[in-house]
Amino acid sequence: MLVAMHRLQRSTKAVGPVAPDSAYERVHRSFHSALLSGCGSEWMVRLAEQRFDHFDRYRNLARLTITTPPFDEHRALAEALLVRDAELAVRLGRAHIEQLAERVAQGAAALLATRAPQRPRRLRRGPTTPLDHALAS
Repeated sequence: MLVAMHRLQRSTKAVGPVAPDSAYERVHRSFHSALLSGCGSEWMVRLAEQRFDHFDRYRNLARLTITTPPFDEHRALAEALLVRDAELAVRLGRAHIEQLAERVAQGAAALLATRAPQRPRRLRRGPTTPLDHALAS
């Protein structure tokens, strides 16, 4: 876990809105896998890896508003696990996910703010039901 944390720290850089970076994503994924490797449950590790994959699209939204990946959150999680403080690790893990959710909401709002409003398109042309025909007359 220490090696994974060191690699994550070296790959974390402040760059403005964080662009997708496949090298960083590999190191980030490796770090999260290392966090879970000591749990002793292959099922839990597989479940967490699936969740990590599903969160990809949300991390992409979060990147629109953050300037530096949250290394401090990662370091605190690793330190809690190194001293075997499960309660603290659970609290920090929950906070890490909640903070990601907040950054996703901010990213989604930023994305929506950049798009021009569009008028709803009418799907049907002309009257199609008896009521439509009566109203059109």
